[in-house]
Amino acid sequence: MVRRPRPLRACGRALALPLIAALAVSAGSARALVDAVPAADVSTERLLTLVASVENASEHPVARAVTAGAVERGARVEAVESFRSHGGRGVQGVVDSVAVVAGRPSWISSEWSLTEPAELAEARSAHEGAGRSVVL
Repeated sequence: MVRRPRPLRACGRALALPLIAALAVSAGSARALVDAVPAADVSTERLLTLVASVENASEHPVARAVTAGAVERGARVEAVESFRSHGGRGVQGVVDSVAVVAGRPSWISSEWSLTEPAELAEARSAHEGAGRSVVL
């Protein structure tokens, strides 16, 4: 169940946890997108375009790394409607009529009541174990 259904109803369809974008934080605080794992029904290209578009509207360093890494992989940055930033926890917006929510796994779970599929949970665990930040 999604606690804030109004934006999702407004666009007619919702994107529910299609990704893990794992970010490696190296010495010197350089951040780089190292992986993007889409759910089975979303292409990597589509995933990166949607997430890069919503993250591009944010000034957070992790969002900047996600956007830059997605663009390096060929993603387009499209216009975002109804953008909201949630103070370092995550962002939301509507891209090409799709509601997109991206942020910390704990925020996605508590604020949006979404549960990640098993294959994404495995990827998240592996990346967190390697010391990477994970965005769902």
